[in-house]
Amino acid sequence: MGSFAGSATRCSRSRRPSCAEQTIVAAMYGTWIKNEREARKFWEEVARGGEEYADNAPTTVLDSWLKGMAEKRGKAELKPANLYQGCVFAWNAYREGKTISTIKFDTKKGLYAVSE
Repeated sequence: MGSFAGSATRCSRSRRPSCAEQTIVAAMYGTWIKNEREARKFWEEVARGGEEYADNAPTTVLDSWLKGMAEKRGKAELKPANLYQGCVFAWNAYREGKTISTIKFDTKKGLYAVSE
């Protein structure tokens, strides 16, 4: 299929600078380990702005959320664990075929497990 590093590099070169953050790359790697083919599709879709014409698609909601976090940088930054949690939440919804309206990123109950 290809290397994880190659996919992460392509994503980090996209128009969204937040994709290059270490915590997001960690989430990317976690999804890659579980399902390389689907992780590639998921993260490339996020990098393109999400699923076209689907405002509640996990990739669309995650893209918007990450852009919002990038705009808030230096003001109200999230902890790395919250950023990771949000990415995994969207991935899990994507794998389960669910739509979402917001990203759940609270870590008080622990981190989500990455779905296959």
